[in-house]
Amino acid sequence: IQAVMAGSPEIAWGNIVGSNIANSLLILGGAALIMPIVLAGVGRRDSIVALIATIAVWAINWFGLVSPYIGVALLVALVALLLPGALADRAEAMGAAFVGSLTMGSGQFCTNPGLVIALDGPDLDTFVASAAAAMSGAAPQVMLTPGIHEAYEKGVAALASADGVTTVARGTEAEGVNRGQAAFFATDSATFQSNPVLSEEVFGSSSVLIRCSSIDEVVATIAGLEGQLTATLQLGEGDEGHAATLLPTLSRKVGRILTNGWPTGVEVTHAMVHGGPFPSTADGRSTSVGTLAMMRFLRPVCYQDVPDALLPAALQDANPWGLTRRVEGKLEVAA
Repeated sequence: IQAVMAGSPEIAWGNIVGSNIANSLLILGGAALIMPIVLAGVGRRDSIVALIATIAVWAINWFGLVSPYIGVALLVALVALLLPGALADRAEAMGAAFVGSLTMGSGQFCTNPGLVIALDGPDLDTFVASAAAAMSGAAPQVMLTPGIHEAYEKGVAALASADGVTTVARGTEAEGVNRGQAAFFATDSATFQSNPVLSEEVFGSSSVLIRCSSIDEVVATIAGLEGQLTATLQLGEGDEGHAATLLPTLSRKVGRILTNGWPTGVEVTHAMVHGGPFPSTADGRSTSVGTLAMMRFLRPVCYQDVPDALLPAALQDANPWGLTRRVEGKLEVAA
């Protein structure tokens, strides 16, 4: 939404189209590597629906308008928090891993560490030096469209020229068209909180480090953020107390909290949540990945005093489908 209001609709469009392309190919391909997928009637039916959706996206792009009635533009920005113990233990390794996550797919995945928040100090300087060294050798990758690349260049230029922001490192010079040169910036918490431009997403391999002077300043920085898809807590020895302080605020801002990893990529599991508070997703009560994703397409219906024979099979007393279900609030496990 901010991207559209700022006159950069390519960012929002890139999130929608690019992330769906990446998720479809990665999830389908990854699952097929584990076990062959047999597409029977359901698969063919769903493929038809996907084809219709693709045609609809093409039509919207052709006419050049996404009205309020067609859809909601989404922003995606992800947060990584580096705690003191983790920095003391492995600052150099984290710096290299951070750049690997940031530059994967030219930063066009749904999850990308676009903000890094940490307590200032010598260990953070080690992390920054490591990240800068890794980024200086990162080759630019092709972005999805010329418009997305142009919007990325504008966003990076805005960050580079902002007061109180330092350019830490850039990737290697781009050779060829539509290649996004990675960018890493740094600022302090007071500057970040006073300048809304710094919290706007730059779709691509760009990230801003926010240096904080205290754990309270970290909490205040998180509290000022909009909804995010994920937050990563880099933990080390002695960081549990800091993490406990951050989690209540963090859990109100993101849909997925992970520790000692990087947010790029998701896994299809019962516990996975790939969604978050607005504007990271239009409705933060659901997920687009994982078994709970089916809840996006369901709504409750009450059958009051309806004869048993007329009820759907899943609700009939005999339980003909052998389902595990709740009856009068009590869980009944299928045999």
